[in-house]
Amino acid sequence: LQVLVPELVKRADLADALARLESACQGVVPADGQDANAATAANTTTLAALLDLLAIGSQKKGDLAVEIRARELSLGVLAQNDVDARAAQLERLADLYGEAGRTQNAVDVLASRVALGGNDEKLAALFARIAQLEERELKNLPAAADALRGRLRFAPDDAQASKRLQQLLVELKDDAGLVDECLRRVARLRPGAERTELLLAAGDAAVSLGRNDQA
Repeated sequence: LQVLVPELVKRADLADALARLESACQGVVPADGQDANAATAANTTTLAALLDLLAIGSQKKGDLAVEIRARELSLGVLAQNDVDARAAQLERLADLYGEAGRTQNAVDVLASRVALGGNDEKLAALFARIAQLEERELKNLPAAADALRGRLRFAPDDAQASKRLQQLLVELKDDAGLVDECLRRVARLRPGAERTELLLAAGDAAVSLGRNDQA
């Protein structure tokens, strides 16, 4: 395979290369932890490298289907503790699924990418992508609202995300959620027009809930 696959990719026989690698990946268990023997580790490392080579070759040729499958297989052989490599594959897969119109798959791999962690800026950006896909493509407003909450956990001063979340909560008639978000945003603002408007909105929603003590 180490000789054949590069030659097949070079000749643009991408489907043949994919079929051979898919067969080689069957039954392969990622080499995680200290218990993995050297042979297993070498085998999975080699497969991951060959799948990367195929994915890059497919990308250059514009073969979306082969690149998607190569990256899916790569996730199956990469060690769970190889976080950087897994993160890169998941982010690229999200882009590819988007191009292929497989929006739910894109959302799923973005959620998997979030689970791998990262800095606040990265996680906020990932949640923003999920929110956009859930709202615009899948029309799943509750899920979009949840994703915006996720973004605001890592970018708490994002006024635009807060405003859009409030709008979604109004559409969803989620008065409890609206009260929570308005008060969360209020706590981060100095006295002013926006703060006053949010307090009024929170009060109106609280009345709808029968929480007159919060009105």
